[in-house]
Amino acid sequence: MAIWSGLSLAALYLIMGSEQMPEIINVFPTKMIIGSLLYSGIVQFFNALLDSSKTTETIYEEADEPEINDKAEADELEKLERVVVKSGQN
Repeated sequence: MAIWSGLSLAALYLIMGSEQMPEIINVFPTKMIIGSLLYSGIVQFFNALLDSSKTTETIYEEADEPEINDKAEADELEKLERVVVKSGQN
């Protein structure tokens, strides 16, 4: 960020000259705020992109169904799947 701001100030000084430096320096804080917001937005976008690819792989790995070998395990699993949560008080 510091390199970007230093290079942009140097380029503006070379292009505009020393007469326009007071105006350039007055706009500099606004330029820094906008640059910081853009930088943090880009970083968050790429972090979200990387996180979404990691969670997709994790979900597919955890979604494997367990193998049921005997009838007792199948009945127990069926009972667990039928559990219902009742909301409210009666």
